[in-house]
Amino acid sequence: MIQTKAFGKVALWIFVIIPGNLIGIVIFLFVASFVVDLFKGWRAPNPKGSEISTLRQNASETIQKQINAIDLNGMAISYASADYDYCSKWYRNFDGASVSGRCQYFVERYYGFDGNLRQQLLALHNILTAAGWQTTKYESGLQQTVNDYYDRYYGTSAGYKLYDRRFTASDLREADYRQGNYILTLQFAEADINKYEQKSFGIQADVHSASAYYERNGLLSDYPALLRRITSEHTYVMAIKFHTTYFTYD
Repeated sequence: MIQTKAFGKVALWIFVIIPGNLIGIVIFLFVASFVVDLFKGWRAPNPKGSEISTLRQNASETIQKQINAIDLNGMAISYASADYDYCSKWYRNFDGASVSGRCQYFVERYYGFDGNLRQQLLALHNILTAAGWQTTKYESGLQQTVNDYYDRYYGTSAGYKLYDRRFTASDLREADYRQGNYILTLQFAEADINKYEQKSFGIQADVHSASAYYERNGLLSDYPALLRRITSEHTYVMAIKFHTTYFTYD
């Protein structure tokens, strides 16, 4: 009610001071748009309310079922897990495009494994498809990672790297799969992963603290230490990330 009265006073002031001319109309439309945008930002739903809490719980339970359904057949050893949950408000970009408010949930598991990397990647692809995960034109999958990156560059100094070292698992493009509204992403690394690459490795690259009006951080405190531990005991690191947008509003 207070917002409506304030908007009415602004509109009345515009038409009294600048009666009906083009400038007045332009200013009115600008102010109206600004007020509407503010209202959309203000009306962000309560992230701890019953509706969003129920959706968040459903997302968490679904992801746990998806994790349990992936049988790695002993090919990898689990080391750690992390999760991250946040909600962001509706906003308008500088180019005028609107971005929906949303709540997203991420869970990531970290593994160490050994053996022939190419064979392991293809075996993992079969495991994921057997568990119901699919590739699309947007989710490329491990077969394409093998074809486009491993077979072309692995072990050589060629590829997209600008510095002189051999192409390793740390350089493989991440692979994605989809199951309904859920996305699974895989990343790989070896002991040579550098500090810059560590920042974009794992769930930490998805943190949105600057835009979040709700955030629950279950991230690991020391990713480099985890990577060092895994690569001291295994040749490769694998991160499997589960992600979903469980609530949106416009």
